[in-house]
Amino acid sequence: MQNAAARRVMTLLAAAALLGGCGDRERVEYQSEPVAVGDIRDVVPAVGRLKPKTSVEVRAVATGRVEAVLVEPNAVVRAGDPLARIATADAAVDVREARADREARAAALAETRVIEAESLRALANREKLVARGLYSQASVEALRAQAAAAAAAVRRSEAELRAAEARFDRARQGVSVRLVRSPISGVVLSGTVAVGETVSPTDARPMYVVADTMGAMTLEAEVPEADIARVSQDMRVTFAIEAHPGVTFVGRVAAILRQPIQDGAFVAYPVRIEVDNGDGRLLPGMTASIEFVQSETRQVLRAPIAALYFTPRDYVFDPPARLKRDLVARGLTSPELYNAAEMGVLFASGRRRVFVERDGRWVRREIRVGAQSRDHFQVLDGLKAGDRVIVSEASR
Repeated sequence: MQNAAARRVMTLLAAAALLGGCGDRERVEYQSEPVAVGDIRDVVPAVGRLKPKTSVEVRAVATGRVEAVLVEPNAVVRAGDPLARIATADAAVDVREARADREARAAALAETRVIEAESLRALANREKLVARGLYSQASVEALRAQAAAAAAAVRRSEAELRAAEARFDRARQGVSVRLVRSPISGVVLSGTVAVGETVSPTDARPMYVVADTMGAMTLEAEVPEADIARVSQDMRVTFAIEAHPGVTFVGRVAAILRQPIQDGAFVAYPVRIEVDNGDGRLLPGMTASIEFVQSETRQVLRAPIAALYFTPRDYVFDPPARLKRDLVARGLTSPELYNAAEMGVLFASGRRRVFVERDGRWVRREIRVGAQSRDHFQVLDGLKAGDRVIVSEASR
C-alpha cells in the first residue's frame, strides 16, 4: 500500500511539473517601446537625376569651314559670346540658305499652331463632357498639359522664325556671318567641332550644347506606382547627393508626368522637380536621393506606429449592446470581428486605442492621434512621455 501511495504521489508531482513547464512556455512576454518627444516626417522616397532646365543646341549659322574654335567644353559663357569662327561661302549661297531656313521655320510654326488649336479644341470639348459627368477631372488635366506644351512649342517656333528672318535680312545685305555665338548664358557642356571641319546649319550633330546650370535646374525623379498618388503639385521636396554629404537641398514639384516608365514588372512615373542652383554646386547628371515631404512635425510626443495595430491574444472587445445585437444577428461573434468592430467605433469618435505595459500585463488606453509617418504617430492625448506601449508579443 505504501508503495502504491508513493507511486501516486510521484505521478501527481510529475504531472504538476509537466503542467508547470507547459504554463511557463505559454506565458506571454510583451515587447514595448517608450513614448517620447521627437520628429515625425511622412515622406515618399525616390531617386532621380539632375538636368539643366534650359539647354540649347548650337549649330552653324552658315555653311563654311571652321577657322577657329574659341571655347572648349566646361567653359562659362554669356549670351552673345563667340564660340567658333567660320569661313563662309559667298553671299549668294548665304541668301539661298537663309531663305530656305526661314521657309522651314515658317512651316514649323504653322504646324505647331495647328497642333495648339487642336489641343485647345480637345480641351474645351473634354471640359464640357466633364461638366456632364462623362469623364474625370484627371483627363482634363492631361489635355490641359498637352495644350500648355503646344503653346510653348508655338512660342519657340515663333522665336526661331524671327531669328531666321534676321539671318535672311543680313544675308540679303551681303553680310557674311562668320561667328557662331552662344544664344544663352551658361556652361558649354559639349563641343564637337574641330578646325578645318566643314559645318552647315542642317547638320544633325550640333556644334555645341550650352546649358544654364547656374540658375534653375530640373531634377527628374522616378516614383513607384504605389506611391505616385501621394505626390502632388507644388509639393515640398528635399534631396541629397553624394558629392555634398550632410547637405540637404530643397526643391518643388513642377510636373507629374503620366507616361509610365516600365522595367519588367516595375512601373514608375516621372516627376519633374524645380531646383535652385544659384551657388552652382549642382551639376548635370548628379544622382539624388529624394524625399517628397507629405508632412513634417517637429518635437512632438510620439509613439511607434505598430502600437496602433497590436491586440493582446487574451483581449476581446465588449461591444455596446446595440452593436452587439447587430453583430449577433449577422452571425459575427468571433473575438477577431469584435475587435475589428472596436476599431470602427473608435474611428467614428476620432480616437484609437493602444495597450500600455504595466507589471508584465497590458492596460488598454484610448488616445487621440495627430500626424503619422511609416514609423511613428503623434500622441495628442491619452499617453505621457515615458509610458511604454506594446508593439508585439513574444512567447517563451
